[in-house]
Order: sequence, then structure tokens, then C-alpha cells
Amino acid sequence: KKQKTIIHQTMSVPPSITFKYLQLPMSLSGRGGVQRFFMLVNDVGFKEELFSMGEGGTWADEKKRIVETSENPIGSLPVTLYTAAAAAEDGDDTASTTVHLSQHIATCRFLASQLNLGSGDQMKDFIQDLVSDEYQSWRQEWANAVFSPDDAAAKKTYKEEKLPQKLTAFSALYEKYATTETFLSVNGKGMPLWGDAAIFGLLYDHTKTGLLTETELEQDYPRLGALYKAYGSIPAVAKWVEQA
Repeated sequence: KKQKTIIHQTMSVPPSITFKYLQLPMSLSGRGGVQRFFMLVNDVGFKEELFSMGEGGTWADEKKRIVETSENPIGSLPVTLYTAAAAAEDGDDTASTTVHLSQHIATCRFLASQLNLGSGDQMKDFIQDLVSDEYQSWRQEWANAVFSPDDAAAKKTYKEEKLPQKLTAFSALYEKYATTETFLSVNGKGMPLWGDAAIFGLLYDHTKTGLLTETELEQDYPRLGALYKAYGSIPAVAKWVEQA
């Protein structure tokens, strides 16, 4: 079987980014999906290669390849191949330089820096970093519950005990740090950045795994509900969700 390849093109940046990720079940976003949302929202053109898991899937061979070639020695996805034109040594021509990027939040930060997508304010970018760093442990707790061998019991414990604590804590973070009515901060085009993408992606995955509904968010955690609704209404995001 071949991996699934999707082309996302835009005139705002050269089509020189290849985004590699897993073809997840249940239309989940996952860690790579956070990066995908960030790129879609900020009009970053990219080619997408999705690798299937399980028996007969393409991920096992790709995992081996990226380790052996040092494309990502850790052997995880997403991996992003970022190719940029650079001036040749003689100054009369250009040469292509490709770097291998891993870790979805770090990659979003890199793209924001390279493509001038940040807020332009150190404190506002720091807020995005703060929330996306805090989010990592929450995502891991969600994954542990959803993909536990004792699926039903783990999900029940997580939903009843841990999830309310996380939603309350992150609502408080948004109350304390958000610099707009709905988002932590935005760039010059008015688009949200990597911290907001991380929280939206994780909330989206909660809804897809039956742990949370948009109505519950709006009623019980209105700060996060407003973020979820606003981010999900961005045309590029709404289109992806509809087609997922």
C-alpha cells in the first residue's frame, strides 16, 4: 500500500514544505494535526503524506527509514521537510536547502519565525509558548486514557476526574493570558498561533473520542468554548473538519 498524499497549495509561500504524518483513526487530529491546523489557518502551502498504521500499513517501513536515514532519529511523526531557496556561494544563483523538522510545536514556532507569522511581540509569543508547553502533558493524559488496553475504565476515570481539572485549569490560563476576546494572541493577519492551535486540536480530539461535546464546552467552560467555536469557524479549518 502507498501512503496517502494530499497537496495544499497557496500563493503566499513557495510549495516547498512536505508534512509527513499518520493516517489516524476516527478522523483524529493528533499532534501532527495541531501543526496542520496552524499551517492551514496561516495559509502555509504544503504537501501532505499520510502513512497508514496496522497490518499491511506503510508506517512500519517509514519509521524504519526515517531512523536509518536520520531524517528523525527518534522515529516519530510528524516530520516536516522544509526546503528554502538560499543564495549560492557565487552570489549569481540560488540553491535549495532542506531541513528536517520534528516535534509539532517546535515546528510551528520555526515556521512562524521563517514565514513572519508570529505576533511581532515577545510577550504575546511567550503566551503561545506557555500554553502549548502546558498542553503537552494534557495531551499525553488524553492519549493514555483513549488508547489504554482497559479502554472503557480508563476513559471513564479520565472523563470524570482528570478532564474537569484540565478544562478548569486551561480556562484559567485563557482568562489570565489571552490578549484577544477568543485567542491567546494573533499575528498581523489576525490569525491565531501555535498555542491556540494546540488547544483547539486537543479539544477537537476529545469531541471525536466521545469525551466532550461542544455544548458542554460552551455551557461549562465558556472561555474554551469560545476558542473552539471561533477557531473551528475559520474557513480552512472548517473545510478540513468537514472532509476528515
